[in-house]
Amino acid sequence: VTIACTAAFATGSTALLFILFLSSQPNSGSLLGIADWPSNAAKIKCDEHRGVRQVSEVSPRIDSVRSSMISKATEITDGTRRDSSAASYGRRSILPNHQTAGEAKQDENESSSSWPKGVIWLMSFPNSGTSYTIHTVREVTNTTTATNYGLEGDIKDEESVPAFENGVNGPFLELIPERYTTLPKLILTKTHCGGFSTSLNPNSYIETPRSFLKSCLKGKRGVYSSDSKSFVTHSVSYGQDVVKKIVHIFRSPLDNVVARFHLERKRFLKKNNKKWLNDFPNTKDGFRKWCHSIDHSQRLAQTRWIDDELAAAFSSVPCHAEFYRYVQWHNLAQTVKTDLNIPTMVFHYEDYSFRFEDVTNELVSFLELEPTKGMAPDFILNKEYGDYYTEEQRRAVAVLVKELSTKDTWKHLARYFGENGVERVDEKSEVT
Repeated sequence: VTIACTAAFATGSTALLFILFLSSQPNSGSLLGIADWPSNAAKIKCDEHRGVRQVSEVSPRIDSVRSSMISKATEITDGTRRDSSAASYGRRSILPNHQTAGEAKQDENESSSSWPKGVIWLMSFPNSGTSYTIHTVREVTNTTTATNYGLEGDIKDEESVPAFENGVNGPFLELIPERYTTLPKLILTKTHCGGFSTSLNPNSYIETPRSFLKSCLKGKRGVYSSDSKSFVTHSVSYGQDVVKKIVHIFRSPLDNVVARFHLERKRFLKKNNKKWLNDFPNTKDGFRKWCHSIDHSQRLAQTRWIDDELAAAFSSVPCHAEFYRYVQWHNLAQTVKTDLNIPTMVFHYEDYSFRFEDVTNELVSFLELEPTKGMAPDFILNKEYGDYYTEEQRRAVAVLVKELSTKDTWKHLARYFGENGVERVDEKSEVT
């Protein structure tokens, strides 16, 4: 007991002395939610291979802005809160709009200027380059990004931090441990909207334009539950008025569906479901078995939305419900862009292979950002899976996809069904 008490006293004394030390240091700039940042409180190191600034040692204190943000973010439905200390937020930091720590404004009355002014949606069907695009923007511009889905990123043991003041309904900042990033005026925000569920029940993925837009605005907020003593998510939704621009990504439907199979394998691997993994190995045969399994169980062809002609087309297309979900998603994304009537940029996942520098510059410009010395993460080439299908199946997929697509959607998908496979298109990204 004596030893424990002595250790506790020593620890407490050290902490008190450190706080007094911080109080004596001059301010070198106010980070968003972190005031009185002493010049020697953080050691910045450069990763020579990536040119990225990182924080190796941080000892911030929390000001009223951050405390208010944390307080709001930690509210949960049963009225209880979890105490959020400065230490739990010391692993990464955010700077106001494109300011360095030395340039950050000291005046707390001007703190409202630090918050983003709006959202730029990154709309993408799952597994079509969302994560790579988010990471590329973050590395190339050193800016913070956001997501509709709390507890999904690198940090899963803290409450979701809103991207806007009083924005507890989302979106939420994607914060990175040991890393400085700046808050942009318009923050790139991940949303997958709806209509992509792999459920066998069509009611879970057939959407209307209205329900699809609503799903684009929905998300999950991570909070701490005092009942379960763990972090949980609550469904939230924000207003469409914060959405100022849209980035829409297309990927080859043939490749996208195979990538969805890979995602399913990761899901079952996480569950350690060895039987499922053995039944559907990570091979062409495993993919074909998976398609056969879900096609046999699907009830889509029996619904009132599918006529006899479409039902017949389904019969020769492996994973036909996946292709239906894919085309429906892009059709509805096109509708949302038209209805919101805001600036949009459309590019293709394959542009990263064919015209990487051009599409990256176009994206950064559209986001109204400036490139830094950061390096984009390596893009893995040859993630193409056209050989997972027979020639007859590819033709059948082309017929079905064209039949399901609107004119605007097919304009972006026709390139994937050329006579020689995917056609290389060296055109600039579409900006409207």
